[in-house]
Amino acid sequence: MKTSSYKGLKNLKDCVFHKLNPDFIENKSRETGFIKRKRKLDPVLLVFVLVFGVSSHLKPTLEEIYRHYVDLDDNPKIKTSIRNQSFRKRFKDDLVTFLKSLLNHYIDQTAHQSPAHLKGIVEDFKDILVQDSSIIRISKKLYDLHPAARSRDDSAGLKIHAVYSSVSHSVKSAIITSERVHDSKMLKIGREVENILLLYDLGYYSLKTVSKIQEYGGFFVSRVKTNAVFNVVTINSGPSDFLSLVDRNCFINISGDDFLEKIPKKGVFDLICSFHIDDERFKT
Repeated sequence: MKTSSYKGLKNLKDCVFHKLNPDFIENKSRETGFIKRKRKLDPVLLVFVLVFGVSSHLKPTLEEIYRHYVDLDDNPKIKTSIRNQSFRKRFKDDLVTFLKSLLNHYIDQTAHQSPAHLKGIVEDFKDILVQDSSIIRISKKLYDLHPAARSRDDSAGLKIHAVYSSVSHSVKSAIITSERVHDSKMLKIGREVENILLLYDLGYYSLKTVSKIQEYGGFFVSRVKTNAVFNVVTINSGPSDFLSLVDRNCFINISGDDFLEKIPKKGVFDLICSFHIDDERFKT
């Protein structure tokens, strides 16, 4: 009889340690500052308890988590396991940062190993995220009881802010707020946008957001406000029909208005250009 395996891994233990590598977890605990000097608390064991710990209800107490940890703690170098009080004190911001770092890594790893990949001119991106929001209102018959917060003609409603992933073909995150929360406040930019293309409308337009996306190595597509002053730095790529008609040197460091005037009026061209936006309010 052939021994069952998962991609060459002969048993569940090998599979778990392959996915949750102990050395990687311990290194992450030190990088995030959760573990400074490894004494009685083992970060690897703690992660395994939090992930695989079994509880009789959906929300295990710290007491249950502690008991699971002590039951599994068989380090021969330590005669007695960590005390309950000391164990509880480790559940603070450092642990949250450590677990978030692990979660982001494994989400990226899952996306990278996904059979769905971007193709064509977007294949160099890790993912394409589309962010938008929508207001959902209750029946207009309830207008007298629950008037709208932003309009006198509609009944009250809530706003759903959603981020859609093109690689996973699913909603990556969704947040429900009151209808008065502006879209721009819900666009969170951090290190996770590296090599990711973001698509959003003018409701999320902000030069500070653009600066953060560039700082963290991300990319974006957005319409530009009519009062924005921008310069075309260069044309990075374009169809051969267009490039054969124009001189690229004519499109280096020119204003946006001049750029639009120089583009041939006939036909629609798919251009990838680099832009620089000048805004005195943003510079200050």
